[in-house]
Amino acid sequence: MSGYAELGAISSFSFLQSTMEPEELVEVAHRLGLSSLALTDYGGVYGIPRFHRAARSLGINPITGATLDIHGLGRIRLLCESLDGYQNLCRLSSLGHRDQPKGRCVISLEQLAQYRDGLICLAGPMLIHASAASLSKLQSVTAKSNLFVEVNNHLTRESISQKRTLLDSARALGLSALATNFPHYARAQHKPLLDILTCIRMGAPLDSAGRNLFPNAERRLKSPQNMHSLFPGESALLRQTERIAERCHFTLDDLAYQFPSFPTASGQSQGSLLRELTLRGARERYGALTPSIKAQLQKELQVISKLDKSIPEKTLASTNAFKFFNLQQSS
Repeated sequence: MSGYAELGAISSFSFLQSTMEPEELVEVAHRLGLSSLALTDYGGVYGIPRFHRAARSLGINPITGATLDIHGLGRIRLLCESLDGYQNLCRLSSLGHRDQPKGRCVISLEQLAQYRDGLICLAGPMLIHASAASLSKLQSVTAKSNLFVEVNNHLTRESISQKRTLLDSARALGLSALATNFPHYARAQHKPLLDILTCIRMGAPLDSAGRNLFPNAERRLKSPQNMHSLFPGESALLRQTERIAERCHFTLDDLAYQFPSFPTASGQSQGSLLRELTLRGARERYGALTPSIKAQLQKELQVISKLDKSIPEKTLASTNAFKFFNLQQSS
């Protein structure tokens, strides 16, 4: 274990908010000694396939996430703990884009409450008001074990003051806290490029962008050693990131297609029902079933059964429909 997992990275799929391609993010993370890494782009999981492929190739544990806005509260991160979490994150992302201008993804607290299962929520620096009151509203719609207060230290008075406020709020609410660096670029020398992207996004000239630009180059991807030096005496904030990384066992490898489940009679399998309906439909379409039709139906149903892991081969062999399709061509 590296002692720290970065759970707040974004890539160029957060349009005009990051200079990093997913592959560069993973490559630099590997060089820095990070063993787990989350990608939390705004509004969706667009960069996750490339991120997952690159992470797998370098032996990094890829954590799927996204950043969404909560109406009236501000921005949060959601990490996928399980397949249910991934499905719920996709639902929330779709809901967030509905009836919103392009580039905005806003959900309600009620929607978060409805689709919270399998998701770990990180909140703090991106809230409109980084306070106990805001965190309490999130706490009311999430499981306590799945809500964590996120803090940063970007070596500015503002971030250090905000960190104290958030840690005090976490203690008051009985919530656990963790640290991220919320990296927007891989290396410090890329900060000027991010400034240009920010000006394009804000529609402001570089010489008048002012506080729209970050004041230093601290929002880069950092090593575990660097993060520990930023949080002296607060190593628990960093260890918490590893515990969350261990909980987030979902990956894109879990996304095998699952056939829908239909109501069946008592004792009837999904495979048996499929064959029954297939046979009925074939008779309606073709009338008498010729040997070639029977053979084609059998082939197609066997392909489906191999794809659907929920229909074991021994069930196929025992169904009346399967026996029917195994009749000799002369029958």
